[in-house]
Amino acid sequence: MVVHGRASPWTSQSKIPAEMEERDTSPEADTAAAGLADEKDCRESRWQVPEHTVKAYDEWADRYELDVNSSNYSGAISACKAIADYYPLSKRNDVKILDVGAGTGMIGSYLKKNYFKNIDALDPSRKMLDKLREKKIYGTIWNDYIGFYQTHIPDGYYDCAVTSGAFTDDHIPVSSVCELVRIVKSGGVICTVIREENLTNSLEYCKLEPTFQDLEKGGKIEKVSRRVFSGYWFRSKGVCYMHKVL
Repeated sequence: MVVHGRASPWTSQSKIPAEMEERDTSPEADTAAAGLADEKDCRESRWQVPEHTVKAYDEWADRYELDVNSSNYSGAISACKAIADYYPLSKRNDVKILDVGAGTGMIGSYLKKNYFKNIDALDPSRKMLDKLREKKIYGTIWNDYIGFYQTHIPDGYYDCAVTSGAFTDDHIPVSSVCELVRIVKSGGVICTVIREENLTNSLEYCKLEPTFQDLEKGGKIEKVSRRVFSGYWFRSKGVCYMHKVL
């Protein structure tokens, strides 16, 4: 298992590779370094890195799955089903997947039950990742944010990226979509699961579908499916998107 992190107050105490130790974190530097997409393809977000959210998850880690399971949360299962429906059983061993906002590894658990074996994780909460490691499902673990700057993940590194529950206030910005497009190879897919009401009630996530549409018009992604389902979180509905990277 390989663990990657950034030099920051929430990063693991393990030694950080030299190229990650120092980084200009000013907004100007992040904008210049991002290289995620043309300006017309990725809608602007002025979010700041949500350190308070990471602290909250660090404190929640020990009881997180108990609390989430008691809410009848079905986002992770819905994401896994969409990916399993897309990839035939004969190909699942070879699919390299990144679980974005992986938390304690709930999506990974479902993916493993469906015979996916090559799964990596990205999450900024070190204590949530400690719980994830206990499952012994994941390979490379990226202790990092997404959407605020370009990650150290190489272009076109993954066959599939999946996220469920991360597109909610004070988590990851809509600009994360463009980073996902960068790190998923041509022909790969991105699975995004979000609470349906966030698409209209959130000033940030009302930009999600327009961002998808911009990227579709720009020839960077193609919509595979959009499915609304019940029971995402308590009585809230969820939406599961599948997009193919072109």
